[in-house]
Amino acid sequence: MSTSEKNLRERLNRLQELDTALLNRIMAEQNRLWRKYMELQSLRQRLVAMAPLAPFAGLGALLAGGTKEFERVLLLDRMRHLEQEIQKEQRLIEQLQEQRSVLAAEIQRLAEEISRIRLEEMVRMARSEEARRQQEIAWLLEELKRLISMGDVRGAEEVKRRLRALGYEI
Repeated sequence: MSTSEKNLRERLNRLQELDTALLNRIMAEQNRLWRKYMELQSLRQRLVAMAPLAPFAGLGALLAGGTKEFERVLLLDRMRHLEQEIQKEQRLIEQLQEQRSVLAAEIQRLAEEISRIRLEEMVRMARSEEARRQQEIAWLLEELKRLISMGDVRGAEEVKRRLRALGYEI
């Protein structure tokens, strides 16, 4: 493994760890958002349950000392606050998802770069191996000529066998 490939792999690993941390954060934010939605829904249900009393709120406020109307105002305030928090959470989640998207593109780019380097290395090794093979064949052919000129049949047969093993048809 080359130094540049090692550096790319280390960077890829760090980015993948960051991606996992970002995904965990998104999930936590989505969970928090869901809880706020549930609370908002609960408040809406409480407000709806109070709605039949709304026409009599003025009279009820006088009779009950304003506690129902006060509760209604508190519910409406809490609902507005929750709606604002929900909007903030949604924007935050969208930003985190955008960051994750950018991160995914960088991870993909690094993976492709590592693949390109590996392929180049494999091609270089294959060329080197082929060059070595060609050199060995050339040397064996010279050796075969020498053995034949000396009349060494057994040695020539051994060289022919080695040439065939290298894929050279003789």
